[in-house]
Amino acid sequence: MIKAAGTQVEQELVGNDLTKTMIATSAGQLKQAKRLLFLPWTPPATYFTNQDINALRQSISAFVQQAIKYTIQGKFQSIGMYSS
Repeated sequence: MIKAAGTQVEQELVGNDLTKTMIATSAGQLKQAKRLLFLPWTPPATYFTNQDINALRQSISAFVQQAIKYTIQGKFQSIGMYSS
């Protein structure tokens, strides 16, 4: 997605760790978007060690809630999720 968005977005991300911090950028060359939100997520360790589905469910719920909160605060009308 970063490559498709182009150099503007690449430059906005310089020096940021996408695995640790939520980062919002312009949409760059992606005409169908207004903003790009990079929101890190990894499955909880307990899911891997104990197959803890509840921990996984809570983690996913918190991730989606963050995305929705950002969307509401920014007065955006839709959310698209990309997975690499």
